[in-house]
Amino acid sequence: MDIEKLSSESLPDELIKRVAKIDQQHLALIKIISHLSNCMREGMGKDKIEDVLKFLKGYVEIHFSTEEEYMRKTNYHGFRQHKEQHDQFKVEVLNIIWQYK
Repeated sequence: MDIEKLSSESLPDELIKRVAKIDQQHLALIKIISHLSNCMREGMGKDKIEDVLKFLKGYVEIHFSTEEEYMRKTNYHGFRQHKEQHDQFKVEVLNIIWQYK
């Protein structure tokens, strides 16, 4: 998968929600994670990697808030389980940041 050419129409099926704002945020998250991976692989400075990690943390908060609001508005039947996945992912991001420092 060529991340640079990725569009919301070519997201993996499990990330396509048919809600433009959420699909665009999923695309942005994939690109941020790819950028982080490239920074680490290329041995960029610790400051640069920490900046990307902080940005990822903030973006995850924004995205999950948007997605959870949408799920509440639409009475999504799997809200509780999906929110638990969000909470786990947030903890994983925080752990990565903590481990990196």
